[in-house]
This record gives sequence, structure tokens and C-alpha cells, in this order.
Amino acid sequence: MTLFSSETAIIIALAFLVIKEIAQLLNWGKKLNQIIKTIDTIDTTVCQTWKLHDVVDEDGVPVWYFRKSLDKLLTQLSKSQLETNSLLAVLTTHIGTQNKLTERMIDKLESIEAHNRDSHQKILDAVNKKG
Repeated sequence: MTLFSSETAIIIALAFLVIKEIAQLLNWGKKLNQIIKTIDTIDTTVCQTWKLHDVVDEDGVPVWYFRKSLDKLLTQLSKSQLETNSLLAVLTTHIGTQNKLTERMIDKLESIEAHNRDSHQKILDAVNKKG
């Protein structure tokens, strides 16, 4: 006695094939969903990139476009400006010191001139008394 009849065996074999095909279709559906999600992600990224590259400044130059050489030049210009500011600060200090020294020299010369004037006046007064 056989466990299954030949018709039953064929039906069971067909059922297994159908179940196998359905399982493969379901697996393909999962893969298809992953592919659709990946395409949506790519589409979103492309749209964001397009929007970023579509922005321009008041001169019509895209704001994302900034040459490296221009960046280097601006950095060097900034450093040069800082050095110039430092030199100007030092020069200002030296000029202030020079002004103070000049004022002291003027005061000293004025006091020497006043002393000489007094000395000459005394000499003139002495000469006038003798004469």
C-alpha cells in the first residue's frame, strides 16, 4: 500500500511548486521595495543638491562656487591686514613717544633761551652801567 496516490502526489508536488513561486515573488517584492526606497533617497538627494546649486548671489554667481585660489588670497589679505594693523599700532606708539620727547626738548630749549636772555640782559645791564 502506498502512502499517497499518484494524483495526490502530483497535487502535493504542484502545491510545493506554487508555494515556492509565491515565496520567490514575496522575496522579490521585498527587494522591489528596497529598490524603490533607494530610488526615492537618490531623488531626494538630487533635488536637494539642485536647490543648493540653484542659489546665486546679487552678482548672479552661484553661492556654492568659491575658488580655492580666491580663498587663499583672502586668507593672505586678512593676515597682511592684521600685520599692517600691528605695525600701525607700533608706529602710533613711537610717534606718541617722539611727540613727548619733542615737547620735552622744546621746553628745555625754551628754558635755555630764557636763561640766555637773562644772562645777556645782565651783561647788557652791566655794560650799560659802566658806560
